Amino acid sequence: MRLEREILISALVSTYNAERFMRGLLEDLEAQTLRDHMEIVIIDSASPEYEGEIVREFQQRFDNIVYQRTPERENAHVSVNRAFALSRGRYVTPAATDDRHHPRAFERLVAELETHPEVGLVYADAAVTQTENETLDDASRTAHFLWPEFDPRLLFDVCYIGPHPVYRRAMHEKYGGFDESMTVAGDYEFWLRLVAAGERFRHVPEVLSLYLQNPRGNEYGNPRLCDEESEMARLRYWREEWGPRPRPGTCFLFPVTESASPEPATAPAASELVSRPFERPATDAPAGDLRANEPTQRAEPPATTADGATPNDPVVSVILPTYDRPEWLRRAVSSALAQTFGDIELIVVNDGGAPVDALLSELDPHGRVQSIRLGQNRERSAARNAGLAIARGRYVAYLDDDDWWEPDHLEPLVEKLEQTGALGIYSDARTVVETLQEGRYQAARSEELRLPDFDRRSLLVGNFVPTPCLLHRRDALATAGVFDPSLKTHEDWDLWIRLTASEPFLHEKRTSANISWRTDGSSTTSADREDFPVTAEKIHRRYASEAAARPGVPEAQERYVAGLRARLPRRDESAATTAPESAAPDRVEAHAAEARLAITKGNLEEAHTALTKLFELSPEHAEGWLLRGVLTIQRLDYGAAADAFAEALRHGADSRRAELGMAMAALGRGRNERAWSVLRGLSDRHPADDEVTHWLLRAACVRERFGEAVAPLQRYLEAHPDDASMRFALAGLLIRLGRLDEAAVEHERIRARAPEFGGLPELAAALEQAGARVSPGAAEPTGAPLEPPQ
Repeated sequence: MRLEREILISALVSTYNAERFMRGLLEDLEAQTLRDHMEIVIIDSASPEYEGEIVREFQQRFDNIVYQRTPERENAHVSVNRAFALSRGRYVTPAATDDRHHPRAFERLVAELETHPEVGLVYADAAVTQTENETLDDASRTAHFLWPEFDPRLLFDVCYIGPHPVYRRAMHEKYGGFDESMTVAGDYEFWLRLVAAGERFRHVPEVLSLYLQNPRGNEYGNPRLCDEESEMARLRYWREEWGPRPRPGTCFLFPVTESASPEPATAPAASELVSRPFERPATDAPAGDLRANEPTQRAEPPATTADGATPNDPVVSVILPTYDRPEWLRRAVSSALAQTFGDIELIVVNDGGAPVDALLSELDPHGRVQSIRLGQNRERSAARNAGLAIARGRYVAYLDDDDWWEPDHLEPLVEKLEQTGALGIYSDARTVVETLQEGRYQAARSEELRLPDFDRRSLLVGNFVPTPCLLHRRDALATAGVFDPSLKTHEDWDLWIRLTASEPFLHEKRTSANISWRTDGSSTTSADREDFPVTAEKIHRRYASEAAARPGVPEAQERYVAGLRARLPRRDESAATTAPESAAPDRVEAHAAEARLAITKGNLEEAHTALTKLFELSPEHAEGWLLRGVLTIQRLDYGAAADAFAEALRHGADSRRAELGMAMAALGRGRNERAWSVLRGLSDRHPADDEVTHWLLRAACVRERFGEAVAPLQRYLEAHPDDASMRFALAGLLIRLGRLDEAAVEHERIRARAPEFGGLPELAAALEQAGARVSPGAAEPTGAPLEPPQ
């Protein structure tokens, strides 16, 4: 029997071959705090499994579930439109069978729509997992989707609405439903249809849901169809008067890189430093999000192993980044596909280069290659992390596009790991010196690399495990994290140290990996040699406490860095004197001005180039280091940003700007106590500074120690009594702390000073719900609890 009470929100579910998710889905939805004003409408699209039995079991316990089974298979968009026709909610949300929500997700998002009548759709951030049927609380998170603020033009670049939006019923009624001719991107087409008509969306910067990165789902199983349908939708709704259309490729996936996962909502959006949405160094979700409804290879749900793998998953995932080197890529891909151990998937990550699909199709007639293309060149760490984000293998191997394997490279390594259950194993290698001859690189000579057996002390000094030599368990990354994009070189060494913190690698004394060596700058080894001692010292600092506990290691580290510096080519000393000394200050300031302007416009590569020229002339330029900090925060390289702001402070930069940057970088790295300490000191010295107070409030909310932020906010408001937004934030904190009389006073002050302030209805509602008295002239409550701004 259908319930008669008011329905605020309808969750629309399409299911096919999803029996293993259905119980968890219904438990998740029925746990919503808005359950008494919610309905669940399920369309069973002729599934061969037994979702219907589970639904009927829940219908015996709950009166808010509507279930309909169709006689024939329909695509997900047809099913969602059918569910909408049966629904009654004022708001609707598509609910994929394999995703989960925070218990207050619907309440929070509905409250946003209730208090912002001009907004048609709201979307929130999401955590990402690769493990089925986890809840948001216990999920083994691998990444977070941290979406940008609403920008209709940016939506034509990337579908940043995410998998769990809530929107007004009127959107369907006014503009029609999902495009049923589309298989994958029908929801993306709908979002573009809305913004093309002038509808406004709103971002809630809180992690309110859990997204399962399902390699067998609709979007990941149909990447080319997804791209085709998404492009069709963009062409359909982009208007010529808007000018050039953004090139697709921006990403907002933020990989978890530390064993203690950073709170994703704390990462400072680069748009708060310069007015441009930032890009994430990994793959984004494809446009369509109605994905767990495509048929699998068999009707019975596959059994899973202890690590979450299924019999259809490959044993080895090979991650191969590439950037505009098709001839070398051909050699590398061919060597991977020619392995005597054939149970692999090869994930080629095109790091912003020219398309390689035709080449891969030629080499891969059996469909073992997946291809990802990043929107711009992000370098090796980000590209490898993009591949890791979709990898399914029990083990992971890495191959650069100019290196290659012997056919029997993987087989003995897999066999040894299967026998021992060890963390990882590496082979020996061969360096092949290649020189340019008649327009092509040819092998000139080679040398065997007999690598040492694993020794933790030696690894703390320098890297002796080449990337193409290693095979390791993929599940180890959940604890160790992934590659650090802030490191230009030695990123593999840094990850090996983290991976082997509690268990060593094995050593297979066979030469089966070939490493290309070129001295003309066309390889990382020759192009980035000057960076080697810099990153080596950085890595030594990261693990200094462990090194200090091992006698002789710090001294060996010093000798190692000295050796790296000794091998650097000598600079032409005459180059430093080619310009008159008096011209240098003008040139320095010109480069600084170029960097400032480029950062303001969002031209990150131009800013990088300008700063490189600046530091060649003036390596201790204080503002230059500040600008480098801003630039690296833009790139989400929070470790590099922290180093840059520290250097700025050391060279005499404005201490407020440098310390504020250090705090932002600390928040981005999840080091919330460090950020709080810096911001509290800044607030004591700059109590009336709005930017400092904003970040102090954010840090307090992240740490959930709201009482500590009250006094700094009160000091700030003494200097800025008309700042309604900050007073609203103070009232929110006071309600959280149960200090309702004080919160009511702040409500009255906002009404007196800013009667048109948009947050007044929400504040009045929160006070009413909490039991505080509000003035008769206050706005009517909405029933939504107040959340302090994040």
